[in-house]
Amino acid sequence: MPNLTFRITFTCMQGEWLLIECIHDEPTVLAVGRKPARLQPLHKVLRGSTLKIARRLTAQVRRSGHAWEETARERDEHLIAEPVRNLAGSIHGVRVWIGPVDAAVPPPPRSGAFDWNLEAMTALLTDEVYDMHAVDPRERRAEITRMQAMRWLVFATDENIALALASEADEDTVHQDTWMIRRDDGVHRNVHFGTRGATVDGGRFMHGLMIDVSPGRDEPAPCPPLTFAQAALEAELSVPGIYHVVADLHTLTAHRWLGTPMPGIAWELSDDPARNPGLHPDDLPKARALADSLHDGPGSAIVRLRNIDGGWTVVYIEAKLVLLTREPESFGALISVSEATANP
Repeated sequence: MPNLTFRITFTCMQGEWLLIECIHDEPTVLAVGRKPARLQPLHKVLRGSTLKIARRLTAQVRRSGHAWEETARERDEHLIAEPVRNLAGSIHGVRVWIGPVDAAVPPPPRSGAFDWNLEAMTALLTDEVYDMHAVDPRERRAEITRMQAMRWLVFATDENIALALASEADEDTVHQDTWMIRRDDGVHRNVHFGTRGATVDGGRFMHGLMIDVSPGRDEPAPCPPLTFAQAALEAELSVPGIYHVVADLHTLTAHRWLGTPMPGIAWELSDDPARNPGLHPDDLPKARALADSLHDGPGSAIVRLRNIDGGWTVVYIEAKLVLLTREPESFGALISVSEATANP
């Protein structure tokens, strides 16, 4: 039976682009065409000459740092390999195409490299990743907050695991999932990604590679049906004037808005540090005490959040402990935010 699986995979790969992940030393396959391969070693996905070619081209691109193309008419073989780099220039992946000499080369599925800075709770995105999300070039920044990066997310089965990585990830962490996103042009697409933990200058990072796995280029992907739990959550979050975030208990920073962001509150990075998201320094002890007390039950406080004008907005917050993962046991906070009627 295993050999049959390999033959099916090998046959499907002919004329399709292969996306090879190479964040660490041993390369793996992230996707064959638009089919996720779940970071399998090359020899478990490819066979025969295809395996040898993929290994050789990947090694060539990683060694040279440049794209590679060759044609061998005697073997009726056209080979293409392209690096997929992160912002720092590291090669997170290699796109490989193997086909007949006279065959038209199809455009590869959109893919790109990214990094999560788990210390700063930011994401570092390349133009290829922004292209996948149809972001206007004038609105692109090299580094954005985690909240900004999560704004595209529509649905993910294991979103809780991704959130838990902010406090639990280390150099041995590997995570992969398929998320439905809503691009800036309103089109829904399914994006598969794989990430690996790393330490950079003493700080914790997740290095990643992603690929659009929906058919076509711009056709909308069908949305999954709403589950009962999702419907109940949406009803709970629909109270006017109350806004909700999921926050990290260790860094006291937010992972993402659940629903509409609170108007006037800064949650996006800007060119002016005085206008970047933040909690008033004098309120940090109060916020830390609230976070530490949530294991005993829900709590509340009045604090000041940075607003988009660079000043501070007084808000009332109610916080509850939420279990993100059971093994390892990891928690976050569900926080309701509303305008305060009194000063902190």
